Amino acid sequence: MFDSDDRLETTLDWTPVFEPATERASDALRRWTRGRVTLSLDEVRETSLAEVAEALPVGDEPLTMVIVGVVGELSGCLILMLDDASVVELVGVLLNRPVNPTSEWGELELSALRETGNIFGSAYLNAVSDRVGSRLFPSPPGIVRDFAAGAIEQAVMMQAIESEQVLFCRTQLCCAGSALNVTAFFVPTGELLNALRRTLETTTIEVR
Repeated sequence: MFDSDDRLETTLDWTPVFEPATERASDALRRWTRGRVTLSLDEVRETSLAEVAEALPVGDEPLTMVIVGVVGELSGCLILMLDDASVVELVGVLLNRPVNPTSEWGELELSALRETGNIFGSAYLNAVSDRVGSRLFPSPPGIVRDFAAGAIEQAVMMQAIESEQVLFCRTQLCCAGSALNVTAFFVPTGELLNALRRTLETTTIEVR
């Protein structure tokens, strides 16, 4: 018997969608970085836009973001979000040499970041494409510096217009065995989100 405050809530288990996508992207990044960078699925849930903002990295400094658009029959975006120390470490691994954090970066450093975004996006979206039965492709990655909250809120706004709940999917990068302050977000539009929902079985859970 349930107490008076207990209720049944129908929720979706998103693991069958995002674990394979994360594993495929992790395998691709491991090959690209000679085994030094891997991914793990940190968190995925449907929640309010306000709760998404509360879960974002916070700080007084802008972050470096590698933004990959999702193009095809369905759309969305992928965002790699790195603080300054982490982007220096990651680029150093990619170039196999120390990187000066105070010097202005040239095309070589930026190209390494863009190629990382392209490899990550291609592998990740291949797995999502298999799930929804519709081909999804990464757009050429862009690199921007901005504050986390504004970038993510802008990315999820199309979801928020169509629904009170938005999908929040966060993936953690590890570099040479150590966790970096690097977070990968997958943000589908409402149409892609609905296509993903249709592939899943609903599960009834007890909420206390």
